[in-house]
Amino acid sequence: MWRRKLLATSAKGRPTSSLPPFIDGKASALVAEAEGLPAGAISPEDEANILVVIKLYIIVLPLTTSPAANIVVNMAKPRRKIWGMHSNIFFLGLVSFLTDVSSEMIFGPLFPLFLANVLGVRTTIIGLITGVTEGTESILKIFSGWLSDRMGKRKIFALLGYGFSTLAKPFMYLTSAWGQVLGVRFADRLGKGLRTSPRDALVAASSLPEERGRSFGFHRAMDTGGAVVGLGIAAAIVFLLQEEILELVQSTYQRIVLIGVVLQY
Repeated sequence: MWRRKLLATSAKGRPTSSLPPFIDGKASALVAEAEGLPAGAISPEDEANILVVIKLYIIVLPLTTSPAANIVVNMAKPRRKIWGMHSNIFFLGLVSFLTDVSSEMIFGPLFPLFLANVLGVRTTIIGLITGVTEGTESILKIFSGWLSDRMGKRKIFALLGYGFSTLAKPFMYLTSAWGQVLGVRFADRLGKGLRTSPRDALVAASSLPEERGRSFGFHRAMDTGGAVVGLGIAAAIVFLLQEEILELVQSTYQRIVLIGVVLQY
């Protein structure tokens, strides 16, 4: 199917534009990746036809909707770079950093201590809350990734996911029963499950093939760095406010929630 389309389009002999330097020499690999073909599946004889078609795609971008055309369109557009990375990757990393700072402060190691020491919740209920919320996140990752593929949308899922988590966390300041905690934590994990797969797909789509390792490495470093910073801030607050008190008290945890929410925004 793809061979016939390429040959038919190139046979029309329309005038073409020059290729951007980051597409020239990589046309076969790009089209093979977009169409799900193994490496080397496109013969050298078809290389010239592919180059012609790519030039035509660049001219008639609004009229093309195939996966191959979308990759070429995205790569042909001028890209705004920050620290040598696509702006999508940089800002996703920054948002992940701030989100993880807040999440580790509020839902990190102090979260079960809040349930046990402040609310007096039994360990079985703590396990129930953790199991329900983490299970929901894991299952939702599958469906959010599948749905974003079907819709061809990535950013909207990432925005909704981060939005759910951001809106849910302030309510931890007001919780006084484990049922309320379950609702807040469920909304937070719902957001994470909704955003994770589409966000990773967006990172991949915003990177050139030879830059994907660096892109994912940057994102994971920002994600993990936010968790480390969040734990450090939470530990410092507990140390400063409670001194020699061994059990977590409500006022300390509320202060942690408040600071975590402010840092996220």
